[in-house]
This record gives sequence, structure tokens and C-alpha cells, in this order.
Amino acid sequence: MKTLVPLALVALLMVSVSCGDDEVTPPPAFGEIEVVTETTGNVIDGDGYTITVSAGGDERTEDIGANSSLTLTNLTPGTKSLLLGDIAANCQTTNNPRNVDVVAGETLPVQFDVMCVGPNLPPDAVAGEDQTIVDLDGSGYEDVTLDGSASIDIDGQIVSWTWSVNGVAFGMGETLSVSAPVGVFTVSLTVEDDEGATSTDDVEINVVATDANLRPTADAGPNLPVLDADDNGFETVTLDGSASTDADGTIVSWDWTDGVDDWTGETVDVDFPVGIHSVLLTVTDDEGEMDTDGVTVTVVPTDGNLPPIADAGPDQRWVDDNFSFDTPVLLDGSGSTDPDGTIVSWTWVLTGAEIADTEREIVQVMAGINWIQLTVQDDLGATDIDTVQVIVEVPTLTGVSMFESTDFGGEGILIRANTNDLGADGLRGPCADDWNNCVSSIRLDDGWSAILYESAGFEGDSLLVVDSSVDLGDLDWDNRTSSIKVQAPY
Repeated sequence: MKTLVPLALVALLMVSVSCGDDEVTPPPAFGEIEVVTETTGNVIDGDGYTITVSAGGDERTEDIGANSSLTLTNLTPGTKSLLLGDIAANCQTTNNPRNVDVVAGETLPVQFDVMCVGPNLPPDAVAGEDQTIVDLDGSGYEDVTLDGSASIDIDGQIVSWTWSVNGVAFGMGETLSVSAPVGVFTVSLTVEDDEGATSTDDVEINVVATDANLRPTADAGPNLPVLDADDNGFETVTLDGSASTDADGTIVSWDWTDGVDDWTGETVDVDFPVGIHSVLLTVTDDEGEMDTDGVTVTVVPTDGNLPPIADAGPDQRWVDDNFSFDTPVLLDGSGSTDPDGTIVSWTWVLTGAEIADTEREIVQVMAGINWIQLTVQDDLGATDIDTVQVIVEVPTLTGVSMFESTDFGGEGILIRANTNDLGADGLRGPCADDWNNCVSSIRLDDGWSAILYESAGFEGDSLLVVDSSVDLGDLDWDNRTSSIKVQAPY
């Protein structure tokens, strides 16, 4: 006798049975948003921003850098609101907050473009090295070249160089050749940037008559940390002034003093007691001119510890060509030494905050003039300090500016490189969230040019723009630009 199985049970059994690769994978339940921030301008908030996503039960807030990316994961499908927060008062962005649609199994790219404009930073005047020049022809005058080309403005450009003596200007220019009389005088260089800020530096010019005598140069040698080897409370130290020079004659005397005792000679051996001693060397040439230099002698007992010698390396100057405002710089303290032990720690500090703790390390340095202090510590706890100057210069931010309105108003964007498609993601604008067919006026900085195209990919009808500012409506090109090529003046 056959047993009949109900059809409903057969259907249930068929659904419940699966074999190996025949299993059905459920569709993904979540999507992602990749948020990118692109920040430009002359003063950028190094603390970055926050990004907040809300709606649909996905409320969350996370930190994101000023020029970085962040992926928001495990988002349920649907419309979400994105808000870029903690934007500094000197910065602005468009289309914020904005609504985006999350699709299950997909990553949605979203970019926030932020422009920051801060207070003008003053320029840095550099009048060059002091100069000593001989009046070769005996005329009482000699040509002198003044050079202020090392002056910089990290957030703009220098527009004038003014040279003066005792407050009276006598010439202008980055470099200047003048006929200077015999004598010693101080020349002041005042530079002014494109925002009207100024800075001044001095250079000493010494024009020496043909039969006059040039002053010698004293050199007392490097500082001398020494150990009291026999522990008798004294140690013999050699003071060495042999590196002293006289350009137009000879040095006839070397006189040393620590304020208590005096010694004479190019090199002299002196018994110094345990302690720290400041010694002054005075050299005199064959015409009676003198110069001085100092050296520090440190004598420590046998069971004492000689301090280390910190060396933060030479000063550095960088140009932030890609406008990242966060330049990688190598800090190198490998020249630091310890005469009687080893250095166990290197601490680098910028504006009161520790930025590195190794002998050599690459750090990110913001645009500007940065004084970085290195503190080294030896194996017995003694320390020493040295400082390095790191200058990061930002080129002037120029290019081709596009505007939504015919009067160079409304929303605007600065273009510095060729752009294939103004409708591409990342070029957020006033028309349907992009700049495609949404340009009504255009302004060019000095020397820049632009070619506008009707189609993406630099195709279709084109218009060459070389004037400093153009109302595209006057040329029947209002809202016709879909791609753009720009040319810098170099």
C-alpha cells in the first residue's frame, strides 16, 4: 500500500535541502561611503574635521584629517545625511551637509573641498652676510652688491625691497649695486609682501682704504668638556687659538682670560679646577686691530658625568610645491655626541609639543618658519639642547578661477591643472552638484591662460581665454563649459 505525502510537505522539503555549491548566497545587506577631504589655502587647521552620518539608524561621528580619506562601513541602504564638522572659522566648503544614497554592496565616493584663508604672515627679510671690501683703486669708494634674494614670504610674495642707512632710503630692488665710501656702516633691508606686511634685516658693510688694516678674526675653538682623570680636583686643558686668522697681515698676540687669571699664547696649557669656566680669547694683529671669541671649559670629577653635546643638524629650507601644507622633513640628531658615555634619548619639540623621540625621524612640518629644539640625554641623565630652523615656503596660490555668476560672484572654484570633466565627482559646484555647464565668468591670474570646451575630454567647440577677467555671456559662452585646460605662466 502506497503512502501519499502531502504536496505542502514536499515543497517544504525541497526548500530546506541544499547541496554544496548549489547554496544561494544572500545579497549584501550593507554599503559604504568613502569620504575624502581636499583642503587648500594659506592657513590650514592641522586638527582636521569630523564627519557625521545620520538617518536610517546609522548615526555616528568620526574624525577625519584636513587632507585624508575615511571609509564609513556597515551602512544600511538608503538616503543618508553627511555633515563635515569642526571646520575652522577661516575655512569654508560648499554643499554641506549633503544627502547621499547608500547602495548595498557598493562604496560611494564623496569629496568635501575646503578653502581656508587665514591672516597674512609677515615676510622674512634677509639682507645677506656682513661684507668687508678693500678700496682697491684708492678712490675712497668701492662697489658693493647688496643681495636680499634670500628673503621669503611663505604665504604670498615679496613685492618690494628697500635699502636704507640711518632710516634714509637710497635704493630699491632684490639686489642692488652701490658705490660705498670708505668706512663702516649698517645697511637696513625692508621687504614688503603683497598684503602690506613688512620685515627688516641689517647687514654691516666695511669698506677699507687701500692702506688700511683689516681686523683679524678670533677663533677660540670648540667647547671643551673634560674629565678630572686623576681625581685631584684639577685637569690640564689645552686652549687652542690657532684657527684665528688675519686676512691682510699676521696675528702677533693671543690673550686668554677667565676673568680671574690671564694667559698668553696661540696655544696654552691651563690647570682648571672642577667646574664650568668661560674663557675669552683676544687676538691682536700687526697693525693693532683686535677681535674676540669665547670657549667654555667644563671639568667634572672622575665619578662625575660629562654632559652630552646636542647637534640638531643644519638649518633646512623646503618649498611645498604640491600645496599640502604638511611637508615631510628629516630631523637628524646623529651628529650629537657624549664624550664619556652614550646618548640614550633624543627629544624633538616644536612649539611646546614633542614631535619625535628618535635620533633620526621624518616628521610632518606645517608651512612657516619652524624652530625645532632637540634635547639629548646621556646614560647618566645629563642633557644638552640644540635648535634647528626649518622653513617651509608655500608658493603663491594662483590659477584660473571660475564663477557661477556673471559678476564674478556666487560659488567659485580655483583650477590649477587640466580638468577633463567639470561634471566629475570631486568638482562640486552649484549646478546639480557639479560644475558641468555652470560657468558664467572667469578670472585669470597674471600669465595664466585657459581653453574652454563644450564637451568633456577637451572636445567640441572651444574658446581661448587670455584676458584677466571675462564675462562669458558677452562671448555667448555662458554655461557652456564642460571641460577646461589651463596653462601656468611657466
